[in-house]
Amino acid sequence: MASTQEKATHCCIPKTNDDIKNNNKAPPPPPPPPSSSSTKVLQNWSVALVSGSNPSEDTISKRASMATLIRPVEPISDPPATNTTTSKGISIMPRAQTSHPLDPLSAAEISVAVATVRAAGKTPEVRDSMRFIEVALVEPEKHVVALADAYFFPPFQPSLLPRTKGGPVIPSKLPPRQARLVVYNKRSNETSIWIVELSEVHAATRGGHHRGKVISSKVVPDVQPPMDAMEYAECEAVVKDFPPFREAMKKRGIEDMDLVMVDPWCVGYHSDADAPTRRLAKPLIFCRTESDCPIENGYARPVEGIHVLVDMQNMVVIEFEDRKLV
Repeated sequence: MASTQEKATHCCIPKTNDDIKNNNKAPPPPPPPPSSSSTKVLQNWSVALVSGSNPSEDTISKRASMATLIRPVEPISDPPATNTTTSKGISIMPRAQTSHPLDPLSAAEISVAVATVRAAGKTPEVRDSMRFIEVALVEPEKHVVALADAYFFPPFQPSLLPRTKGGPVIPSKLPPRQARLVVYNKRSNETSIWIVELSEVHAATRGGHHRGKVISSKVVPDVQPPMDAMEYAECEAVVKDFPPFREAMKKRGIEDMDLVMVDPWCVGYHSDADAPTRRLAKPLIFCRTESDCPIENGYARPVEGIHVLVDMQNMVVIEFEDRKLV
């Protein structure tokens, strides 16, 4: 059984000297008062626990109390753009252009090049008669490509540049890209070659005016550039509308011109009559059996015995001969 001292209450136990010393000490400071948000949370929780009548209301009150503890996160701003350094200690300059010097011309660059050349026309008639046969990139010199691969585009290979005394001089941007254009002037029957510097291509993509610069232009005499798709379509329409051609096709039992295929081919230079001072074409004629069959090979049925010579500059038939009926 427990002794009388063990059964006695705590207040009846005599106090020792240590207890008297502890009681004489100053009481500890009271805890800081809860914040307003914490007080609201406690009040909301107390109300929810006391009510306890409707579970849905308790859930709503709990969500509202927890929402007071959630604070929006402030957005982290991006650090300012500065020169970066790789693990090898190579200083990488910010790129002044997104296209590598050897990348093909983009659609925006082609538009800027064409608009620059067209704007350089002296008169509206000259500008309207320009046909752009070819627009291609002017490949830069090798040191420009090496500079781009060394400091502007990964994998960043400075070893491509020759070593110089005092270290390499790194420019802040690459030279502007250039485009080479082959232009045929239908009005004057001249072929010219233009070199355009694409200085500010982004202006065209934003709806602004072109920012190209004409570097050089020259007329190449006694040449004819390739025919374009528009000339092919115009030549076919001219031949089909030529009355002697329609009569020759009727002799062969072909009256539906939608079945006829006219393929213009450039003439060879066999004599002075074929001199490149004239833009000539000799079409080949074919006929399909059905006009709406997508898998039919129209070149399987050539039409023989018809000779046609077309002036592509003026779009007129200058020679026609129905040699024989096959």
